[in-house]
Amino acid sequence: MRLDAIRFCASTATYSKPAELLEALAAVSCKHPQRLGVVAAWSVPWRSYRHVMSRINRSIFFHPAFPGEEFWAAYIKLAVERDGSAIDDYGRAVSNPFTLTEAMHALRLTGPARWIFDLLHDFGIRDGLYCPFRRWMLLYSAERPLRLEYIDRQFLYMAANAAVTQMERLVRTPRRPDDQLGLTQREITVLRMRSHGRTNPEIAAALGGISPVTVRNHLTRAAKKLKAHDLAHAIAVAFRDNIIS
Repeated sequence: MRLDAIRFCASTATYSKPAELLEALAAVSCKHPQRLGVVAAWSVPWRSYRHVMSRINRSIFFHPAFPGEEFWAAYIKLAVERDGSAIDDYGRAVSNPFTLTEAMHALRLTGPARWIFDLLHDFGIRDGLYCPFRRWMLLYSAERPLRLEYIDRQFLYMAANAAVTQMERLVRTPRRPDDQLGLTQREITVLRMRSHGRTNPEIAAALGGISPVTVRNHLTRAAKKLKAHDLAHAIAVAFRDNIIS
C-alpha cells in the first residue's frame, strides 16, 4: 500500500476529473489490510452549518460507488436541525489525521449530539480516517474499527493531500485578467508581496521608485475594492478568488 501511495502522489496531475482521482485513491487505500474505502473530499466552509450551501460535484465530491446524493440529503437535513456537525468543527481544530473512533472519544458526545456518527453508521461506515487540510477534508471509510500503524496513517494522509491538491486545481475557476474586481496590476503585486510576509518598506525597496506610503495606499485601495475589513481579510479574499496564489 505504501508504494502504491507514493506512485499515486506522483501521478495525480494526470487525472482530469475529481471522480477519477477518488477512484484511483480508493485503489490505493483498499490495499491496506483493513481495505479502506474512500467516501468523499470536500471544500471546508468557514462554519460547519454553511455546508448547506455546498453542492455535489462543485464543492463536495463523493466516490462514484458511494450513495452520495442519498447521504448528502440526510446530512443536510440533520445539520440544519442540529446546527452543524461536531466532527467538522473538530476537524478544523486539529491538523493531523484522526479516526472516527478517536473523535468520538475526544468529543465524548452522547444522545442527539452524536448524530453524524450514527448517520455514517447507517451508511455502512463503522470507522474512518478523517484527513483535514487547510481548505479541504477527505474521508476514508472502514467497515470495522481501525487499527492503523502510524506510518500507514501518514502514507494515507500524504495520498489524500495529493488528491485534494489536484482536485482544487480542477475545480477552481481561474480569473481572467479583466475579471479581478478592478484591481490594478500594482495593487495585485503589493498584495502578493504582503502575503509573503514582506513589510511596506521592503516592498517599496523591491519595486523601486516608490515610498512605503505609496505601498500602503495601494493596499488600502485593494482592500476597498475587495470589500475587505482589513489587510488580512483582503489577502484572504484575494487567495480565495484566485487573484493571488
